[in-house]
Amino acid sequence: MSRVFFVCGNRCVDPYPVYPMGMAVVAAALAARGHEVRQFDLLSSGSDLAAMSAAVRTCDPDVICYSLRNVDTEDSLNPEDGLLDADRAAVRALREASGAPIVLGGSGFSLLPEELLAFLGADYGIIGEGESAACDLVDALAAGRTWPRLVRSRELTPAAGIGCPSYDAAIVPYYQKSSGLIGLQTKRG
Repeated sequence: MSRVFFVCGNRCVDPYPVYPMGMAVVAAALAARGHEVRQFDLLSSGSDLAAMSAAVRTCDPDVICYSLRNVDTEDSLNPEDGLLDADRAAVRALREASGAPIVLGGSGFSLLPEELLAFLGADYGIIGEGESAACDLVDALAAGRTWPRLVRSRELTPAAGIGCPSYDAAIVPYYQKSSGLIGLQTKRG
């Protein structure tokens, strides 16, 4: 069993804040595999890197997972939105707070995996669906096996179904209050 600290780096609120479903689904898959998972959401914490650093120190993780949902805001009037600079600052703060390997994933990461792995300075990246790939990577690291820096996830089959998310009680109230939405995933693609 490994301790996994999971961070959702999304800070976009337009058109409304969206619950970090990807983090919740992958966290549930890791917990089902027997790992201890702690979730931290930058948006609901007010992008507080000091709070994130304190939480990661308290958790003392074996692995840190960072979910990258957006690479820009698609705002042509504000092309310098700074989202990736904020993500790079968050990854640096995680690196300063812990010696655990950092794994990137999420829909934003999957768009430009090699470039974002280098830009953000993480150790590993998962391209595509993260449930099985994250579990396999955390298991491999716990066993001391080598693992490629970038892994493309296995395809999820309809028979595998969609994993039930692990909604975090500390994160849910922010989304209930700010958008009235928590979300439920019924299909992908």
